[in-house]
Parts: sequence; structure tokens; C-alpha cells
Amino acid sequence: MRNAHAHDGPDGREERQHDRLRTLLDRPIPADELAEQTRLVSEPAERAMEQPTSLLFMRLGRERLAVPAAAVSRVARLTATRRIPHRQAPVVAGLCAVDGRLVLAAHLDRLLGLADAPADVPGARFVVLEDGRGPWAVRVDEVEGVRTEDAASFVEPPPTLGRNIDHFTRAILPLQDGAVAVLDEEAILSALARSLS
Repeated sequence: MRNAHAHDGPDGREERQHDRLRTLLDRPIPADELAEQTRLVSEPAERAMEQPTSLLFMRLGRERLAVPAAAVSRVARLTATRRIPHRQAPVVAGLCAVDGRLVLAAHLDRLLGLADAPADVPGARFVVLEDGRGPWAVRVDEVEGVRTEDAASFVEPPPTLGRNIDHFTRAILPLQDGAVAVLDEEAILSALARSLS
């Protein structure tokens, strides 16, 4: 038996497509599907970022911090830190080995005026900050990863806190799960370089 529609012209095929579309659109929509589609439509549209900035997010004690990813040359496992003889600066921890090279290590918690970090945090890492003066390894309790955020959403840090961390904070990044202090890596590296003199 031959297909009844075999000799239909373009008009017949088009009419059948319209009929199928009407059937699809006229069907009753289940309540759960309607609720899900309504939820999706009501979500705010993601806006384009005005000033995309890549940040490395980390935690030190109770503080959530971020630094520009461009200032980070490496994230590494903690290794033994050896004191430098005749160096008494409280922020200088000593020398550590990162990828087979000796790197100056610093106590970021002390520089920022935070409580000393406990020594036995399982996720602790070195974050190696680097500029033209050379690298510094700073110990953090946790590295959350790199994310791109909109620098246009940064807010000025409040000037009233009077803590050391305020001197090294470039901005505050408000997020749904709390605020993050975006550190000024240039100010940190300058302070660390001065601590050697």
C-alpha cells in the first residue's frame, strides 16, 4: 500500500506540520512543568560583566580573601620552612622550597593582623605571590580556586575598622555567601620587601 501522502505537494506537507504544531501547543501542560518553566522565566537574567577580573579565592582563619590571579605564580603543597639566621622581622617565616627553588616565606596572617593560623590545617597551601622583586610564599588555610568576578561590583573597604588587613585590602567583593576582602598584592609585596631591610 502506498503512502497516502506520497503525492502531497509542499502545501500538504506544510499543512501537516502546522497541524502537529497546533496539537503540541494545544496540549494541557502539567502543573509541575508549568511551575518549573515559570521559575526559569522569573530568574534574573545574567548581566554581562563590565570589568571581568580573575581572582584566586582563599581562606585564612575566619577571613575569606582573594588576590588577582595574575599576581599568583603558583599554589603549592606546604613544605618545611627554615628560619633565616639574623632575621627578626615577625612577618618573615624563612625559606621554603617550591618546585625545587628556594622562596622567601611570609606569615600573611601576621602581616594582615589576623590571629596566627594553626599549623595543622589539612587543606593548607602556599600561595606564591610574585612581582619584579621576586616571589614570596604565603601560607593560607584553604585555596578555593580561581573565579572571574566583575570588578565593577567591588565596593570600597570601610575605613573605620583600623585593622592591619584594611591597609592591604583593595576592595570588598559582596557575594551571596558573604563578603570577600580583595587584597592589594602590590601593597603586600612592598611590605614584605621592606621587612627584609
